[in-house]
Amino acid sequence: MRKLSFSGKTNLQRFFAEIYSVSMQAECIELLLPYMRAIRDRFRETVGLAVLDEAVATGVILAVVQETGRFGYTLCVGHRFPLHTGAPAKAILAFLPVNRLKGLLKRIAFTRFTRSTIASRHAFVHELATIRACGYALDRAEEVQGCHCLAVPVFDAAGEPVAGVWFTGPSNRLPFRALKDAYPELRAFVDQAQTRLNAHLKEQAEPSPWADKIKESCVKLSAEPFDNACDLGGVARSLGMSYSAFRHVFKAQIGTSPLQYRLACRIAAACFSLENTSLSLSAIALRTGFPSPAHFSTVFKKKRGLSPRDYRIQHQRPNA
Repeated sequence: MRKLSFSGKTNLQRFFAEIYSVSMQAECIELLLPYMRAIRDRFRETVGLAVLDEAVATGVILAVVQETGRFGYTLCVGHRFPLHTGAPAKAILAFLPVNRLKGLLKRIAFTRFTRSTIASRHAFVHELATIRACGYALDRAEEVQGCHCLAVPVFDAAGEPVAGVWFTGPSNRLPFRALKDAYPELRAFVDQAQTRLNAHLKEQAEPSPWADKIKESCVKLSAEPFDNACDLGGVARSLGMSYSAFRHVFKAQIGTSPLQYRLACRIAAACFSLENTSLSLSAIALRTGFPSPAHFSTVFKKKRGLSPRDYRIQHQRPNA
């Protein structure tokens, strides 16, 4: 769940890196969701999972388990929030290595949202020291009036915080005393989740007997020309595997099927052409293996959220 750095990479390399990071992120979230549901069921409040986007100094919500049995706050996946007000961001910041923390502190604006907002760097540093000492972070209606939160960090195998898990609800249901009393149970749930997550990441990091073959297959699947149909069975046979075994191992290691991986590579190549060339949509559709511009537009919009034309308008380089 660490933020990837794309510095120095071409746009096409960035898109391929994005394919991998998204699949891995989704896999990690799936592992954590059962524990988040258990937290929701125990405290009967909405539960969230968030990380820091250090590039722009904000928190980002990655996953939510909504409280549905009664009135509860709604959290939106993808929502960004200020580092100095959000309990999960504070929980992560408090345990960051000093050099990373210093860099982020310099970029926080300390905007005041409510009377409870921590509005100075000095006061915020003191708050982080308190969090390190007690192990948990609170949001005392610091961004939204009447909203209280309790958060704890998720640590990786090296002991660095990589995410924050928290639950949130109305202040009349979650007075500060109740939040402090809930901390040991929340920490226990998150300890179980983090143990499971780190065991999974260790398994992923360990060399697989198939690793080199899957790496070779990725090269074949991402290779142009895309206007020719890719013989997936032939790729499997070239690796000495049946297609059934190849598909199973490929999906286990990469997080998606060979066919979907090939499609993602074609879409990435189309994005690159839309950004960096003046080729017509018909020409790009042909080069990336789509039978018609209409089919290309339909699939592209489904995968990228924009039509090829709108994507080009938003992303094309000035000299393309």
